[in-house]
Amino acid sequence: MPVDLSDLPHESAADGCGSLGFDFWRRGAMMGVRRVIRRPLPNYALRGIAVGQWVVGGGEIWRATVEIQPDEAALSFYRSVYARTAAREPLVRSEYDVHLTDDAPIYLKDACADSDTEGRFLLSVFPQDADDVPETRRRAGHDRDSLNFDFARCGVRFDDKRMIRRPLPEYPIASVETGQWIPGGRGLWRVKAAVGE
Repeated sequence: MPVDLSDLPHESAADGCGSLGFDFWRRGAMMGVRRVIRRPLPNYALRGIAVGQWVVGGGEIWRATVEIQPDEAALSFYRSVYARTAAREPLVRSEYDVHLTDDAPIYLKDACADSDTEGRFLLSVFPQDADDVPETRRRAGHDRDSLNFDFARCGVRFDDKRMIRRPLPEYPIASVETGQWIPGGRGLWRVKAAVGE
């Protein structure tokens, strides 16, 4: 998970992380009864690493996330982006203020409690021209490729603030719908806003 999502290719940026998935036979080595895997990391700044193992066609065996504490340079970067963004009028005022800059929504929240990051975030985009979305991804007038996300994969915490930057598809967008809900439970908030041209 990079510090700056723009370090990722567009197709990975929507997930908030770059996948380096691998299997043991291509990356591992056997040393007696021990097994060793060395997996190089990308050369951009990281804010966290999610590792785990699963069986193809089966299920997850284990998973762990390691959050890398941001250094002073990263904190300075987050604070400056937050201050510049918060100085503008948001596209949406809700539980999180949602700003639209460079075709990527930025979610901001001051005095944020840990419970404010527990729900999943909804993000649906409605194109100006439905033909911009491949037919296999069209549903109910919007791109059905899930842009929904968890704070843990896409958000950053510093001081008492929370910030999320979520890249959008590259086609012209008429409106976005976003919100937050507790999986298996209730919706926390939900709004729809026109993006304009």
